[in-house]
Amino acid sequence: MTGVEDPRSALTVRHRAHALIIGHALVAYSIAALLVKSFLLLGYITRSPYLVPDVPLAFKSWTIYLRVYFCWAVIVTAPALLLKNAARDWYLAILNAIVSLLFVFDLWYFRGLNGFTSFYHLRELGNLHHMSGAVLSLIHPADFLFFTDVALLFFYLAFRKKRQTPRSVPVFLALLALSVGLVIEMTTIEIDEDPLFSTRWMPAETIAAISPIGYHLYDLYSFCLGQGRRELSPKERAEIRAWFDRKKEHLPPNRYSGLFRGCNLILLQCESLENFVIEKKIGDQEITPTLNRLVAHSLYFTNYMEQVGDGTSIDSEYMVNTSIYPLRTSTAALRYPHDTYRSLPRLLESRGYGTADLHPDPGSYWNWEELMLNLGMNQCLDAKSFNQDELIGLGLSDGSFLRQAVPDLIGLKQPFYAYLITLTNHGPFDLPQRFRELRLDQQLEHSEIGGYLESVHYMDKQIGIFLARLDAAGLLEHTVVGIFGDHCGIHKFYEDALEDLPDSTQEWMENGKRIPLLLYHKHQQGERIDELGGQIDALPTIASLMGLEEAKVEETAMGRDLLNTRKNFVVLGDGTFLSAKGSESERQHALKGIEIAEKIVRSDYFKSDEFEAQAPAVPLASASGKRIDALPR
Repeated sequence: MTGVEDPRSALTVRHRAHALIIGHALVAYSIAALLVKSFLLLGYITRSPYLVPDVPLAFKSWTIYLRVYFCWAVIVTAPALLLKNAARDWYLAILNAIVSLLFVFDLWYFRGLNGFTSFYHLRELGNLHHMSGAVLSLIHPADFLFFTDVALLFFYLAFRKKRQTPRSVPVFLALLALSVGLVIEMTTIEIDEDPLFSTRWMPAETIAAISPIGYHLYDLYSFCLGQGRRELSPKERAEIRAWFDRKKEHLPPNRYSGLFRGCNLILLQCESLENFVIEKKIGDQEITPTLNRLVAHSLYFTNYMEQVGDGTSIDSEYMVNTSIYPLRTSTAALRYPHDTYRSLPRLLESRGYGTADLHPDPGSYWNWEELMLNLGMNQCLDAKSFNQDELIGLGLSDGSFLRQAVPDLIGLKQPFYAYLITLTNHGPFDLPQRFRELRLDQQLEHSEIGGYLESVHYMDKQIGIFLARLDAAGLLEHTVVGIFGDHCGIHKFYEDALEDLPDSTQEWMENGKRIPLLLYHKHQQGERIDELGGQIDALPTIASLMGLEEAKVEETAMGRDLLNTRKNFVVLGDGTFLSAKGSESERQHALKGIEIAEKIVRSDYFKSDEFEAQAPAVPLASASGKRIDALPR
């Protein structure tokens, strides 16, 4: 009938309008949820020990960049408008679930390593064997707040009525234009003279500046572009040369120079060994009686700090042998294992030393074997070279590994340089009961710190047995043994456990990233060295003690000789600068070193013709080593 409205047609219009409103409301809900979760993540990482989110503080600190956060939330959500019906709803639900999962992984990674997940870490997934306990110990129930909005969204989808939601191309184009405009604007933003889209010294500042979502999109962009070599401009090459020139101190030799010339060198990298346990007691029990005894015959560096990045233990081995800062994302061992370096193995090899690296874990673990062979190790022994007769935590126990290593070391042609690492003192520090020897009160016995103390005590005992066997074989008469931590343990991964310590142990709360470095010789008069330093300072310090020429070190070592320096500072792995008397100019130069290291590694700078022309006849590391299953016994 003409002029009469069909009720069914009006109902259809109302249904379509309702569906359109609901469809847009879900998009708006998702954008809001992503913004809330972004600030929730920042709230967690704002306040140590990262267990309770301080969202108001995070919002107050970073609300100036709210448009940046909004932009990225819109960019990942807007494609839902190109979908219709249930496809749009499920896109939004899956997007929210993926982002929540990613943010939770970011939080766990930050608690453990003070960094955030990256596409570069995909190669590292194979390194998680035997680490389930350590990973699980970083999880807290409150972390699942990230999934609250996802649960609500899936609940709605499960019980919603079927409806027809049309595509919203005009709205999509409008949001896309807005987002593109914001992106263009953001490329002009600078923070402390750095572009907004850049990796800063402190990972928390990087992710806070461009938002957690923006960080991961930028990381994907960097990952896609950053797999190959980086070509340095003439300006960047000049910048590297100027940095090293300014670093040189040109000091004359002193009484430490060549102190251990001609001695064998054994470096023992101890898992999660912190400085605070040395010369401490629980009641009348020494925590580290072996190390306490060694202090009397060691150069003991009391302010030696960890500087590791994502690679933790392999970053320590890398820095000690190259004196180059680690990469800020992933690790050189995985990304650039064949770079050219003036390494400690190669420097000692030029003086007639044989070199060997002994690990109780597989050679593929963090790709350490490929890296160390390239650095000039003549021989590498991995897990296949040792009888796996006693496994604790990550793998072969310290007791078994060090016992089996003794005949390998005795069989080396002298003089030699050997590098060994231990595994047992690794989180979650659940040493089997049969190896626990300390008498702890109930509060400590059932805490992470109690487990750590037991684990450290066990490791210390095995080091004592190891050295006694070397001494019985006559090897310690002419051998320097360096003992040091690869990174912190309880303070790095379980700082929240320290809050409930009894008053008598409150001094342990202040660790300051300190890991011990002891350079022991049985006939050495003990000294305490209080200069601030870190793992990149190991090579120049040890090289000087071993009598290596300074000219062969200073052109490539980013660290300094801690026994012959006028400077007193250290740059931590998160970009923190600590100094007893440094100027602002010195701080800027020191921090610049992290950026310089990134350029050196990504461009393989030391292999360049330009560098070789500046420093000819200086040995550089190349892949000339070999892997073997056993040394002569």
